[in-house]
Amino acid sequence: MSPRERQFQAEKMDALARLAATVAHEFNNQLMAIMGYCEIAASSLDPEAPLRADLRQIREVVLRAAALAGQLLAVGRRPALRLRQLNLNEFLREAEPKLTALLAPGVELGLSLGARVPDIRIGPGRLFDLLATLVRNACDAMPGGGRIAISTSQTGLEPDSSRVWIPAPPGRYARLDFRDTGRGMEENVLRRLFEPYFAGKPRAPGAGLGLAAAHALLQAVGGTLAVESRPGAGALFELYFPSAGGQKL
Repeated sequence: MSPRERQFQAEKMDALARLAATVAHEFNNQLMAIMGYCEIAASSLDPEAPLRADLRQIREVVLRAAALAGQLLAVGRRPALRLRQLNLNEFLREAEPKLTALLAPGVELGLSLGARVPDIRIGPGRLFDLLATLVRNACDAMPGGGRIAISTSQTGLEPDSSRVWIPAPPGRYARLDFRDTGRGMEENVLRRLFEPYFAGKPRAPGAGLGLAAAHALLQAVGGTLAVESRPGAGALFELYFPSAGGQKL
């Protein structure tokens, strides 16, 4: 990705994020009005009235829709993070059983943890959600089975690196590579991968809010990412997290 393409991608993602936040805010206002009318209607009914069951169903649907609006707001605005310093290797060892439980039949997961990987500052729950999204997408891309490999290392970013998708300062980073042996992605899918609800085909990588939320999280903690893929050759996500001890190499 050239610097010009990267700048265009960043501006497009920012515009989409602001649009998502605006729509989510207005959508949430309408949902709260529906919830209010449900409460008013329920209060006017006898406790055993059959209509109460229908109102409970409406309330549950509204709550699910409100949760979706919250996800859109998280994508559209920098999330308020409770950052914690953590050792990336230790986190992955502890998360491995939970990630393994998400695997589809025939899919294997392997870890390869590097030496001297710097600590990072991030919300552990958010980081697990990011990895869980990648695992689910990878499983979708390997319906006949395959392998996911997660590795860590210490690395540096050069000024104006053309590889990364989010501008980030040069310095020391913890790098997490997430590789799968799935069907891979075409260039037109790659370019739109982190757009909310983008789907190049049914169940395509990037459908939903998971990858858009991952993009927003990395941006919020000062990290960045790069993605490589081609049809039939799987996909590689490189995630870069700033060192908690400073950026100097």
